[in-house]
Amino acid sequence: MMNLIDKERERISETFSDIIENDANNLLIPFPKEAFKLTNEALALDESINPNNAYMIGAVGFVLRWLDRPEEAVEKFQKALRLTPFHRNYYFVGLGDAYMDMGRYEEAIDEYKRAADYDPKDLIAHIGLASAYALFGRDKEAKAEAIAIVRIYPKFSIQYYAKTMPFKNQDDREKWIRALQKAGLPD
Repeated sequence: MMNLIDKERERISETFSDIIENDANNLLIPFPKEAFKLTNEALALDESINPNNAYMIGAVGFVLRWLDRPEEAVEKFQKALRLTPFHRNYYFVGLGDAYMDMGRYEEAIDEYKRAADYDPKDLIAHIGLASAYALFGRDKEAKAEAIAIVRIYPKFSIQYYAKTMPFKNQDDREKWIRALQKAGLPD
C-alpha cells in the first residue's frame, strides 16, 4: 500500500514540477487550474494518510478556499481547531477568509479578531480585519487596521499583496483589492 502512495505522490510532484518549469514568469499567479487540482490531490492524499494532522487539514482548507469552495474550507478549519492547540491564528485567519468569501463579514471579523488576539503582529489577520471592516461598512475600524498593517509592515502595498492571492475566481481577488483600497492602504 505504501508503494502506491509513494507512486501517487511522485506523479503529483512531477506534474506540479512540469507546471512550474513551463510557467513563463515562474510565479504561478494566478495558479493554473492543473496546479490547483494537483495541490488539492496531494493534500487530500496526505490527509487520508494522517486524518489527525491539523496543519495538513488547514492546508486543505486554504486550497478549498482558493478553489472557490469556502463552505468546505470552513469545515476543514473548524476540524483543525478541534485537533490542536497550536498555531491557532492560522486556522482563525482561514475561517475569516472563508467567511469573507461567503459574504459573512461579521463572522469573518470575529475570526480575524481571534487571530489578532492570539498574535497581535499577525499581518494577515490585520489585512483580513481591514478588508472585512471595509466591506461591512465600518470605515473607521478599517482605517485603524490599515494603520496597524503599515505599522507591522511599513513596505505593505496592495499591488504586492494582490500577487500573493491565488484565487480561482478573480472576482474574489478584486473584492479584496477594493476593500483594502477603501481601508486606505497604499496601492
